Amino acid sequence: MKELNETPDIPSDKAQLNKYAEDLSRLYILEKERRKELETLALEMSTMQERERGRIADQLHDTIGQSLALARVKIGMILQLDRAPKKDELMGIDELIQKTITSTRNLLFEINPNVLLELGLTDALEWFAEKTHEKHGLIIDISGGAEADILEQSLKILLFTGARELLTNTVKHAQTERAEVIVERSGDNISVKVQDHGIGFNPSERLSRSSNELSYGLFNLRQRLFLKGGSLDIYSSPGNGTSAVITLPAGSGTRRN
Repeated sequence: MKELNETPDIPSDKAQLNKYAEDLSRLYILEKERRKELETLALEMSTMQERERGRIADQLHDTIGQSLALARVKIGMILQLDRAPKKDELMGIDELIQKTITSTRNLLFEINPNVLLELGLTDALEWFAEKTHEKHGLIIDISGGAEADILEQSLKILLFTGARELLTNTVKHAQTERAEVIVERSGDNISVKVQDHGIGFNPSERLSRSSNELSYGLFNLRQRLFLKGGSLDIYSSPGNGTSAVITLPAGSGTRRN
C-alpha cells in the first residue's frame, strides 16, 4: 500500500507522459483560477464590510445622533425659561427620546440578531418584514416558524440571516411588490422558503463565478449552510419569479467528514 506522501507513478510512455503533463497543466490552471476567485471573494467581503460599517455610521449620525442633539437643544431651551415647562414641551422631548430608543433597538437587532431571536424566529422574521415594508414598500407574508423555535440558537440565527439575505436580494432585483416566507419542518429537516413573482433570472448566468454582490452573498450563505450540513437551492427563470429554499438538519452541528 502506498503512503499518502508517496510520489505518484510517472508514466514512461511518451503519449502517457504528454497526457500526464496536460493533466498537470489543467490542474494548475484550475488551481490558479480557484485562487483568483478566492482573492476576489475576499476583496468583495472587505468591500461589503466597509460598506456596512459606513451604513451603520450613517444611521447612527442621521437618526440616533440627530435625535439626541435635538433633544439636548430642547432641554437647554426649557432650562432657560423662568417658568415651569408646559406639558407639550416635555412631550416633544419624550417623543424624541422614544424615537431614539426605537432606532437604537432596530440597529441592535440588525447588528446582533441573537438578541432579536430571543423572541422566536417568527417574530424576528415579522420584525424584518415590517422594517422592509417601511423602507422599501415590499409586502412580505410570513407563515410557519413555530417549529424552528426549539432549534439551537446558532441554527435560528442562520435561518434568519439566510432569509434576510434572500429578501434583500428580492428588494434589489425582483421588481415585485410582494414576497412570501414559509418556514416548515419535514422529517429531520427544517426549511425556509423565500419566493416571489418578480421578473426572475437565469441562475446559471447570474450566479456564475464572476464577482458580483448577488453571487458573493449567496456563495457566503451556501458556505455557512454547508458547515451545518445544509443547502441552498434556487429555482428561477426570466419572467417566472424566484423560489429559494434554505434547508438544514434540525439537529445539525458542525459538518463532519
